[in-house]
Amino acid sequence: MIKSMILIPILVLSSAYPIVSFAQSDTLVPYPVKNLIYPAVSVRVLEKPGGYAFKYTIGNRHGALQSIHEFMVELKAPVKLSSAPEDWTLWDMDYDTIQVAIWFSSDSVADIDAGEVIGGYSLETGGLPRISRCWLSALEIVQGKEGQYDPATASIFTTSLQRTTIAPANPPSPLFPLIFLDTLLSFTHQSADLGWLGKGRNNDCDDDERADEGIAKNIELRLQKAKRELTKGDSVQTRKELEKLVQKVERVWKRSQEEEKKHKRDRWEKRDNLIMTSEAYALLKHNTECLIDRLPEKSKHGRGDDKDKKPKK
Repeated sequence: MIKSMILIPILVLSSAYPIVSFAQSDTLVPYPVKNLIYPAVSVRVLEKPGGYAFKYTIGNRHGALQSIHEFMVELKAPVKLSSAPEDWTLWDMDYDTIQVAIWFSSDSVADIDAGEVIGGYSLETGGLPRISRCWLSALEIVQGKEGQYDPATASIFTTSLQRTTIAPANPPSPLFPLIFLDTLLSFTHQSADLGWLGKGRNNDCDDDERADEGIAKNIELRLQKAKRELTKGDSVQTRKELEKLVQKVERVWKRSQEEEKKHKRDRWEKRDNLIMTSEAYALLKHNTECLIDRLPEKSKHGRGDDKDKKPKK
């Protein structure tokens, strides 16, 4: 079970961020550079009883001048269980006004060197996938010279590299379906802008879609259609539109995985014909399913869902 505390993390972090005695040196120098890394972060979200497992994989691409020693993810939901790779340690804590999960290598031999990829950074939570921030850094401290460093420059937020990923967040409470549909539209736009969702031709269309609109655009149009139905008070038709969306996301994700295996691509390779990453899949699938579960069974027009209808004699 993940550890939660207030004082101990300060002691743990002190090895990486030493407490400086100003009397040790008349001239304090900036903290050593820790961002000469070339990180890439990938995460898959798996359904678990009562929630989800977020499984992160970290890579340090060729050309990096330092090894990755720390990985920190911003959280907006409590964590139930966690795991870390061998010789890595994890704390769930409040850090500089935000809640984070921070993994750090307990032995420099376990740091992620240039060209290496390590998985096993995992969180289990009841929170839904949301777009979030993460930070990665190296460890560069010259033993015996800690007192020469200016503590004002030691924050991981200034010495590390920030990246965008997904992380758990508590579902809205109460959840307003129309507002949540806007959130799904925002996830679609952001996923396309971040390179997680392809904008190219959509060769796996439903009957009311056009291939030349592209994958991201067709998903957006489906959400807009669901929003129009919900605005009219027709939750039954809204559910049908969202169920179509989940089915489409499943098909597109399956095709994306097949393409990756077929061409033996690097998961972080930038390319023009990208289809869908694990991040976009998690955002669209799990959040859409959450909304479907929260929709009323009957619309304002008195129509019940198909499953409520009595079979014809």
